[in-house]
Amino acid sequence: VYRNDRNIWVEEGPRTDPSANGTVNWDLNRVSIRNNVVGPATAGSEAQIAVDDWTERRSAVDMAVTSNSNAYWLPSPTTTRLARWARWPASLAFASTLDIHRFKTGQDGSSTWSGGSTNPFARDMQGYDLRVPVGGPNGEGLPRRVANSLGLAVGAQIPIGPRRVMLPPTNRPGVVFR
Repeated sequence: VYRNDRNIWVEEGPRTDPSANGTVNWDLNRVSIRNNVVGPATAGSEAQIAVDDWTERRSAVDMAVTSNSNAYWLPSPTTTRLARWARWPASLAFASTLDIHRFKTGQDGSSTWSGGSTNPFARDMQGYDLRVPVGGPNGEGLPRRVANSLGLAVGAQIPIGPRRVMLPPTNRPGVVFR
């Protein structure tokens, strides 16, 4: 995930409804953020990964949002933070490094982070080969649905991030690559 206004953004709002039941749940719940490579967001972005409830009632813990086995590249200098994490009714937890994020949230214990000027989590940024280099980090074991869709064994640990070389972006009506 690179160059977005909001690279990973989990946002709760006032969607609770009396019709919620065991089948339909209006509230954000059980979000698992795993096995991603997250690079710089667009200039002026507040955080690479954010979890919030704009009604300021539910924390990430209340929403069962968890994050682990990700790789974050946040080259310095930057004003973008690594994380913005809901802890309502306490104030938001902001973190500029992975260690601070772990301390404030208890998340991303097996994740990795780099503040270097070049991306250690991509083979060739200019050539759109965003796969992690050989020997790079593997993600958590794949859950059944993901493993089945990839034709792999349940629990297989594969390199995080994309599995193929990306096509160069094109500008076409409605799509602008920056």
